[in-house]
Order: sequence, then structure tokens, then C-alpha cells
Amino acid sequence: MVRSASNAEGIAAPVGNLFGSLTAAIAGQAIAGPEGAMTGAIIGPILEETGRTVLSRVLGARDRRRVESAVVFATSAVKRNLSNGMSIRQDSFWEARGGFPPPAQETFEAVLMAAQRDPEERKLRYLGNAYAYIACDPAMTPSASHWLIKTAEALTWTQLQLLSMVASLEELNTSGIILGKGANNWDSVSLHKELLDLGSRYFIHGGYETLENGIEVPSSALPTQRLLNPGTLIFGALRLADVPHSDLEDIVARLRRPISQAAEETPPDKSR
Repeated sequence: MVRSASNAEGIAAPVGNLFGSLTAAIAGQAIAGPEGAMTGAIIGPILEETGRTVLSRVLGARDRRRVESAVVFATSAVKRNLSNGMSIRQDSFWEARGGFPPPAQETFEAVLMAAQRDPEERKLRYLGNAYAYIACDPAMTPSASHWLIKTAEALTWTQLQLLSMVASLEELNTSGIILGKGANNWDSVSLHKELLDLGSRYFIHGGYETLENGIEVPSSALPTQRLLNPGTLIFGALRLADVPHSDLEDIVARLRRPISQAAEETPPDKSR
């Protein structure tokens, strides 16, 4: 569990400095950009007003810590993006539209509200990655940005791990694992169901296999699964490549957990 914003990154991060740090990371690069159109005077109030508004609605200490941690992770992600050669977008993302807040403000609020609501705190880093990606990619329209945030919130931490696993199948031994088969306990059932849900969302697909009668059906073999375009977009925007490889190996082991071990974990039926 993330105890505080400072523990999230191992640095001191008082609430008063959180939004200023994010503003500095974004505005500093924007000022030096080719157009030089944006300044901290524009970006600062957008981020700080939004952050303080969200925090003013938060009642619980744990909710507040989650919001603060999301800001810290977003700041770190913006700095990383810039060091990797990306640029802060120079379009209308930071501009109000007909009396409505700028897209930058609405999407920042959406990220912070998602962080506040989501009890799976391991996702906070990836919500921060989402905002950093949106802030750097002009292709992220408001509709695309809100879909990304809503989807990141809706997917469980396990499903984010599974998307990373599917993207890394060439590095993992998943031979013999069939989606929906061999699930013998609560844990393996949940993993198979989470994978099948990703398929129903068109995030993954295993191609087709031909049955003995010549009919083609979708393949349910795990080694054949690949990320479809929506899954690839989510994988990249959230930086799911950063999910530890040990997590992926653990999931594979749990997916192929032997029947004998599952039987030992299943409590006896005392109703008979």
C-alpha cells in the first residue's frame, strides 16, 4: 500500500509542492519549446486548481494519499517522457473552449478522481503514466483521453499484468495453457476469467484454429494470443512494459497450477 506521496517515490513531497513540481516539469519544457506559446502562468493554475479541487472533495486520509501519489507518479512520468525525447504538446489541450475548462484540466481531474476511487494502489503509477502520455501526444483528443483513463480505471491490476504478459509471451513458457480450461481453484478461475474478459473487450485475440470438421473457431491457446490494436494502445500509453517480469512469471505459474495442488487448496464440502 502506498503510505504517502513521499513514500511513493522515496522523496519528500509535501502537498504544497506536489502541483508545483508537476507544473515545473511541464511548463519548463513548454517554455523552451519551438513555439514558446505556453508558460507556467497558464499551465500552473490549470493543474493546481484541479488538484486542490479534487483534494477538497476527499474525506479519507487513504483517498488523499492515493491522489497525492498519482500526482507524484505523473510528475515522474512527465520528466521521463521528456528525457526520452518526447515534447509537451503545443496545441489547444491547455486552452479553455467556449466557457468549458481546457482538456488538460478535465483529463487531469479524471486521473485524480480515478486514483481516489481505485483501491488497487499498484495501478497508481500507471494512472500517472496515462496523464503524462496524454500531455505529450497531440493525437490524444478529449474523447481518446477520457476513454484511456476510464479503461485504465475499469481494468483490474491483474488485467494490466495480463496485458503485459500477452505482450511478452515470447519470453514466457505458456505451452499447454488453454483459456478457460484447467481452472481448478479460485485463483486460477479468476485469472482465466480476466483473460477471457480481455478477449471480449477486443484487447487480445488468438487468431483462428480449424476443427476436425473444417470449421474455423477462435483459438483459445494462450501461446497464440496477441494484443489487438486497443490492447496495444493501452499497453503503450500506460507503459505496461514496466510491469516486473517476475509478476508475469508468477501469473503463468498460477495459470498452470496442477490439479493436485488445487485440490489441496479447495476446502472440503461439509454440506454432505
